Amino acid sequence: MQQQKRKRTVKRIFLLAAVLFLLFLSTLFVLANFFVEPVLRKRLHTLIVEGSDSLYTYTLGDLHTNLFGGNVEVKNLSITVDSTRYETLKARNALPALVMQLKLNEASIKGIGVFSLVFGKKIFIDEISSKEADINLLRNFKKRDTATNVTKNKEPLWKVLRSKINAIGVKRINLEGIKLLYKNNQEIDAAKLQFDRCDALFQNIRIDSASLADTSRIGYVENFSLKMHDLKFRTADSTYKLKAEWIVYNSAERRLQIDSFKLQPTLKNDERVDSFRKSWYTLTFDRVTFNGLRLDRYLRLNRAEADSAVFQSPTLSIYQDKLGERNYRSKIGSYPHQVLLRADAVIDMKKFVARNMQIAVTEKDEITREEGTINLSDLNVTVDNIVNDPALIKQNPVSTALGSGKIFGSPVQAFFRFYLDSADGKFDVKGNVQNIAASQINPVASKLANVEVPSVQIDSLNFFVRGEDFEATADVQMRYRDLSLILRKRDDETGRNSPRKFLNKILNRFAIYPANPYNGEERKAIGVKTARLTTQTFFGLIWKAVFDAMQRIMLKSGTVG
Repeated sequence: MQQQKRKRTVKRIFLLAAVLFLLFLSTLFVLANFFVEPVLRKRLHTLIVEGSDSLYTYTLGDLHTNLFGGNVEVKNLSITVDSTRYETLKARNALPALVMQLKLNEASIKGIGVFSLVFGKKIFIDEISSKEADINLLRNFKKRDTATNVTKNKEPLWKVLRSKINAIGVKRINLEGIKLLYKNNQEIDAAKLQFDRCDALFQNIRIDSASLADTSRIGYVENFSLKMHDLKFRTADSTYKLKAEWIVYNSAERRLQIDSFKLQPTLKNDERVDSFRKSWYTLTFDRVTFNGLRLDRYLRLNRAEADSAVFQSPTLSIYQDKLGERNYRSKIGSYPHQVLLRADAVIDMKKFVARNMQIAVTEKDEITREEGTINLSDLNVTVDNIVNDPALIKQNPVSTALGSGKIFGSPVQAFFRFYLDSADGKFDVKGNVQNIAASQINPVASKLANVEVPSVQIDSLNFFVRGEDFEATADVQMRYRDLSLILRKRDDETGRNSPRKFLNKILNRFAIYPANPYNGEERKAIGVKTARLTTQTFFGLIWKAVFDAMQRIMLKSGTVG
């Protein structure tokens, strides 16, 4: 009997405890759902407005909460830039590296710690996901280091939020199929990159002092990856268009990969009206991979740093119609290393590699109106120490480039040295070409120079050129045989070309050596100086210096060493 009373007592206690527990949960449920929405809105205001120093304003539609699942559905969130505050921060040089505008139709927040949010001023979330968003990014571009006195003394985000939010942690933000537009500045001629689809994944976000001190993170994010599809770009003047199939970046691996890239003019050759002679470029490649890329330093400090850039099967086509007027604008200071030193960003790339590269340079003659093309094929190019940081230049002041492949189908190799600490663009190049026959040279010579090369066999051409802003000096060794030339003249009325018979007889009999060595004597051209025209390009000067030295060897009037 006593045992039955004891059982009934225990049963009542359990029932009472269950009722109290259910009552407690019901009370928390009511309280949580009553407080969650206003608290979320308040925390959102703190993050967006106060966390951005009032740069952003926002509007928010609906919030639907599920206490037990810890889920929240967000609808119609729009974050926009306050234009007045933008101009104020811009004047103080205090704008962030990236300025964002967001239009979010719908998002899901899963695994939110509701009670820590309501009662503890803490935000802990398992996942934020969305498939409907438009994002516009504006790069706040500054020259050199953006760490000004204003930004150095500015309190970090976690300190700004500490009085109202004690802690923030998000395990995962997953954005799929969003539309992304990127601009590099606010000017009318700003470059715009548009992606019809972008997938982004941000992992382990923690806003506190420890994560800010973690140099392996980008800001407060441990890792983020971007996968962008169908890049479309058009220059401000609509002369060029660009597209890429895929762009993939992973911050943990520090790797950026671009697939199926093409940059090309918007107009065809016969549609262009060039008042001046202008070169048009078409560039394609299967893939480029940037390894060791520090995107965070580029965004914060304007430093473009990478261990290497590797291009697979790039092709470059250059086209120029010689009918236009000559452009007499000075090209002094436009050597490759001089352009590098003047770049707005600090550049530190340890190695550039191009594998199986093809280059075609085409010119359309102003008189004959025929096109001639110089083809460089199967090129492998390696460039080391691409830097413009004065501290790094002190450690290693020389950038080198090695290229090997074929020109007119014959082996060619060149090794360049660029002196980054030179005030006058000092450089030198050593190279050689082997086994070139008349049949390889003649198609270009006849179309562009109106000269036929019936026969020649160049066994070897070795050259060394030293140059700077205003001149170059060349040493050339050239072995050839069976050289003959036919100069032609063009009838202006009929357009026909005919050989200059008398002049050709004199030229081949008295003016040129048919071979080198000739009569047992080998001629070399040493220390041949070439003055640079101010309109001459880098490669134009090298070719002119080598050709002047070749003339010394081929012409009987030439003085050789």
